[in-house]
Amino acid sequence: MYIEMSNLKITEIETKHGERKKGKWVDYKKPIEIPKVVFEDEYTNLMDVASEVKHAAQRSPQNKIIVTFEVNAEW
Repeated sequence: MYIEMSNLKITEIETKHGERKKGKWVDYKKPIEIPKVVFEDEYTNLMDVASEVKHAAQRSPQNKIIVTFEVNAEW
């Protein structure tokens, strides 16, 4: 049996809690989440997925990382 992962997408979610306006820090009522797709591929294997997730986590450890993919099994 061969298992393939297709439609792989790794997204980093940056959360902003406020910004500086006129020299003062202003908090947002609700934090703003900014998604950024950092990796997208059609077909890959598990080791490639693990490597890309590791690189995304090392690049920005303060951000949330979401990984989505579809698994297909072939006989």
